[in-house]
Amino acid sequence: MYRFLESIAIVEGEVQRLYWHQRRVNATLDTFYKGTAVNLQDAIHAQRGGGNGTVKCRVTYDGTGCEVQFSNYRPREIRTLQVVEGPDIDYAFKFADRTAIETAFEKRGKCDDILILKEGKVTDSAIANIAFRRSKDWYTPRTPLLKGTMRQYLIDHALIRLADITTNDISTYESFKLVNAMLAFDSPEYPVSNIHF
Repeated sequence: MYRFLESIAIVEGEVQRLYWHQRRVNATLDTFYKGTAVNLQDAIHAQRGGGNGTVKCRVTYDGTGCEVQFSNYRPREIRTLQVVEGPDIDYAFKFADRTAIETAFEKRGKCDDILILKEGKVTDSAIANIAFRRSKDWYTPRTPLLKGTMRQYLIDHALIRLADITTNDISTYESFKLVNAMLAFDSPEYPVSNIHF
């Protein structure tokens, strides 16, 4: 039986981008457990008290229901990325089992995180989608491992564009930033020279 997870930001008591998380949960259940449902809003609010600051809500679910956990969130500083090949990593759905990604992460050397390639194309880091800046415009790979909720939110709001990005293309951009459910688009920006091959 497969289990899946959603990491959802709650900022000053407000659940962030719930629509995009629910859409992904619905698509996942429709693929693996047709006829079942998880209502994120009900699950979160049934267990959520008040709170200040940023809280990470972790929802683990399958076809039989879900578990909800809350923790205070402190972002990890990720300034450098090591490029690694990940041809066998399949993470089109947000599986709770991240063994393949964790194995690839061990190849980061002295870098803070990895940038995973599949068939020469840029995908994601171990924990986030990536966006690259050229002049004033932002682009994200058309070929992510996971179509993240923040990534989709930014695409839907025309804040980033899709692009085919290979390792050769990285040098044509000026900088990058990582985005995920917990890292909004105001996350730190670093020069592409911080990506190591």
